[in-house]
Amino acid sequence: MSTAWTVYESPLGPLTVTAGPGGLTGIHFPGRAPRLAETARRPLPRVTDQLDEYFGGERRAFELELDLGGSPLERAVWARLREIPYGATVSYGELAADLDP
Repeated sequence: MSTAWTVYESPLGPLTVTAGPGGLTGIHFPGRAPRLAETARRPLPRVTDQLDEYFGGERRAFELELDLGGSPLERAVWARLREIPYGATVSYGELAADLDP
């Protein structure tokens, strides 16, 4: 399967959601999505249902597989970001120190 995508109407505006064979690959703000083939547009209910729950205040954590590329540093940053609890904040400096004390 190649990249599938849909547009999700969020309280922040329309978000383009993309998914690959291994799971979610991205959520893009308007004008930021890559060029996508119209033939690859299809419903992604597992993602959009969880987004509905999140924006409705019913969900604090997502249960989605991620299909991420990126460099080893990018992947380490993304892994650390997933550890930040709902409602908590971490500065760039704190995140960098966690990755390379």
